[in-house]
Amino acid sequence: MGRLPPGVMDGISEIALGLEAEYQAEFARKEPGNEKPDPFTGRLGYEGFPGVFAGLVLGTRHANALITLSAYVYDPETPGLREWMILLRLEALSTFVHELAHHFDHTRRVARGRWLASEEEKVESYAEEIQYEWTQEYVVPYLEATYPDEVEAVCQWVARHGGVELPLALLAGDPRRHQNALLASFNMEFALGKLALDVANGKSLTESRLTFAWQLHAAEVYDPALEAIALVLKDDPANHEARTLRADIFVHRGRFEEALTIVRGVLSEDSHYCDAWYVLVHAYEGLKQWDRVIETATEIAAHAQDDSDRLWAIWDRAAAYINKGQKVDAEADIQTLEASGPDWLKAAKRLRERLAQAK
Repeated sequence: MGRLPPGVMDGISEIALGLEAEYQAEFARKEPGNEKPDPFTGRLGYEGFPGVFAGLVLGTRHANALITLSAYVYDPETPGLREWMILLRLEALSTFVHELAHHFDHTRRVARGRWLASEEEKVESYAEEIQYEWTQEYVVPYLEATYPDEVEAVCQWVARHGGVELPLALLAGDPRRHQNALLASFNMEFALGKLALDVANGKSLTESRLTFAWQLHAAEVYDPALEAIALVLKDDPANHEARTLRADIFVHRGRFEEALTIVRGVLSEDSHYCDAWYVLVHAYEGLKQWDRVIETATEIAAHAQDDSDRLWAIWDRAAAYINKGQKVDAEADIQTLEASGPDWLKAAKRLRERLAQAK
């Protein structure tokens, strides 16, 4: 708290640390999900890291300027805990500054009429922005100075099992989920939890590093993902998954021809490797070679064993038809998606909007 900007703590009535079991149960009643009682106290929540149970809500700023922070529940003998204990400290303190941001917003900004407290999106977006800034500027340096051995332990653990050395500032992730919807599904917290699970389950270094690289790629943290992939390929140059993931990142980077060279090589060795077919489609999309997109997507749709793979191929083909001006063909594919269940209605709607705007 002493590192934070002057005045941030003004007006805080209390900071309470505890299980917050009743509050978690109330939240679960209002917004039921996949919550489960932890095996030690019965508090509702979720298992983030293996054997470590968190509440559904990590922290709250109450109307009386009380800030509550919810405890983690775990057996202190949990394997791996020593290596990533600092990540729990990091998450808890990041949550703390998020709630302080709400307090600061309520007492300073809303009072001056910048926006109404009822405008939840703006309120949360502001708190996440401040959380990101204060975590990087105050929380991370505090942890590095106070727990240097724990910081070193987690960095070495990630480097070994994840295949890439990352500083604590990057491991802190980006909480700005109201500004970037992608972060609501793919983020550093999730990637690290999945890495810990892989280690706990005895996955090989190749498996854990590739999974971590996929998670980094999904969160658009591309350079570290490429480092992890390079380490896998150093030991296993023919690895199809690693090569295809590298090609996919190249597509995101606009290196379409390089991506095509890689996935064509993979497909020459395994013509049924579906992920490589998808990268092929997206590389052709980047090059705006719509006929090849249509041809490749049609091939996937015809031979895909998984229905989701088939429907995504139809989505890509419909988008290519729209770009070519073939509205009748696009309409047929959109109707197929609309008839494929509620999960596909949103994707179909995006295509229909693009079709309506097409010349």
